Amino acid sequence: MKKKELFIGILIILLGLVISVGPYTFFHVCKGNMGMEGQMSPCQKTAVAELVVGILLAISGVISFVVKTELVKKISGIFHVVIGILVIAFATVITGTCKDLQMHCNTTTKPWLIVLGSLVIVLGLVESFFAFRKKQDDIYEKIEQEIQYEDEE
Repeated sequence: MKKKELFIGILIILLGLVISVGPYTFFHVCKGNMGMEGQMSPCQKTAVAELVVGILLAISGVISFVVKTELVKKISGIFHVVIGILVIAFATVITGTCKDLQMHCNTTTKPWLIVLGSLVIVLGLVESFFAFRKKQDDIYEKIEQEIQYEDEE
């Protein structure tokens, strides 16, 4: 495994852990049910969704370490881009946060999730670039070998 693949894999796992734990710890969502009896507030729903998405991201990072086939590398890069989009979408569109813009979920949690989701998207794109580029490099290498073989004859 190359150093850049190892570095990206470790970052993906760490980002997955931060995304899953962050809304409950250092960039926590609002406490309580916000006046909605028996219901979770939107920001609490976002925290639960991010927990699941973050765990999926961390697991996919571990899988990319264990399985080393080219197909898995290509799929995992695309999967990480989709997960990054989901991180941002849950915080902004799908479940969202509280309506009050001064609440902690809007001033801290949402910006953190947008930044972390953006980082996951960038890492997924870089991972995909390396996975697809490697195949092209292999094709160019085979063509060069064939040209050299023909020159020898």
